[in-house]
Amino acid sequence: MLKLSDSLLLTAAAAGITLALMGLADGGRTPLDAATAARVNEAPIATDEWRSLLERRAQAGVPAEALTDTLDQLIDEELLIQRAAELGILRRDSNVRVAIVEAMQKAIFNEARGHSASEAELRAFYNDNRALFAEPLRLQLDGLQLEGLQLEGLQLEGLQDSGGVGAAGARAGAKVEARAVAAMAALRAGVAIEALVASDAALSPLQLPPVALSVDALSARFPELATDTLTAAVQGEVISHASARGLYLLRVVSRHEASVPAFEAVRDAVLNEWQLQRLDAAYKEHLGWLRERADIRINQQLAY
Repeated sequence: MLKLSDSLLLTAAAAGITLALMGLADGGRTPLDAATAARVNEAPIATDEWRSLLERRAQAGVPAEALTDTLDQLIDEELLIQRAAELGILRRDSNVRVAIVEAMQKAIFNEARGHSASEAELRAFYNDNRALFAEPLRLQLDGLQLEGLQLEGLQLEGLQDSGGVGAAGARAGAKVEARAVAAMAALRAGVAIEALVASDAALSPLQLPPVALSVDALSARFPELATDTLTAAVQGEVISHASARGLYLLRVVSRHEASVPAFEAVRDAVLNEWQLQRLDAAYKEHLGWLRERADIRINQQLAY
């Protein structure tokens, strides 16, 4: 007959064997914590990640029976990522590298966006970077194009706001010069573009927006026109501009000098620029931290 003590020993031994067998079946690993939905090799899949994907799939209308495969999908993705790393695809495939870099940049930027600027910070940033918010010299122009002219022999150097157009070449003829002089005089007198176009079939209005544009924008529109000419132009002046398409007569409707708006007028622009610079600084700071903790060796024989 077994004694009570012997019975307890056998029970304890049986329990130990059972636990040992359970440990062998589980590979000797401890249970996963509640924050981990699964572990693939040494890579954890977060429970929050699984739940987030589950919710997105449910909202997208995935059938209920297919939702049970959500965790398996994450496991399969992790297996493929690990295999890709083994094969070196993460480094060899330029598309994959770009996607990884962009994902890291997004993560860095999202972290940097967590800090909001105070009004004092924004004002200090504005005062230190006033040039960034300066409005350049801007001119509002309208004008005419004299179409169908033979410009090869027309001397245009004197065709400015000086009361004359210079000597007309033999090909252009006195009639062309007279029409140009008349159009310029009418523009200087403030005659509406529509009235001038109605009076002469050879005149057509220039397609210019009814707003003031920077000198850079106007130079891009009229590349043959000297920047200095635009910069020196005053309100009411008429500027001639010859191109392969004809003769342009540009009237300065208004001139807006360069200025720095008050903080209140450009606060949104200040905030946007502050955020951009903060993101750039955060990105460079993170890269600096990565370089500090990395072992980087560069071949000094490379010529660069």
